[in-house]
Amino acid sequence: AYRRGAGFSLHLAMVADGDEEARREAKELLDYYLGMLEDGDFSAFAAVDRDRLRDGAKQTSRWLGQNRTATTAELETQRKELTDLAGQIIGRYGIAQKCKEMLESLDPERARSRSLEASETEKLQQVAADTLKWVQGHEDADCDSLLARHREMESVVNPVLADEAVRTGVP
Repeated sequence: AYRRGAGFSLHLAMVADGDEEARREAKELLDYYLGMLEDGDFSAFAAVDRDRLRDGAKQTSRWLGQNRTATTAELETQRKELTDLAGQIIGRYGIAQKCKEMLESLDPERARSRSLEASETEKLQQVAADTLKWVQGHEDADCDSLLARHREMESVVNPVLADEAVRTGVP
């Protein structure tokens, strides 16, 4: 028989189970990102960036130990802080590396084997140099700013590289 209030109790139990599942998933995701930072090889990074990553991981690990009953929202806040820090450093490093590699590939000696027009080479060199200078001058740029700058660079680079591929017959 259905009793008044029994449906409400069932609803509360379902919400509680759902909250616990979300909390467990948030903790697993935070643990996953923490593990990636603890196990990652960041030897190519500047010492200051390696220290920031290591300190962020230690701080998060310490926080987890002290907050074993943290809520889903608290766990998600910690994950966001950790991934923002890592994204900022790793993103900046990745964009800088891409720019340096592009500039090296456009070196006059190496560029001879490419089928780029002089204006295209200049355009690629300019965007790579400008982006590299921006990244180096904005060490505290957040992930969104880094992604926007990367997309801006790609909007110049990709059409030029696509035209080169068409000229050389590369699919």
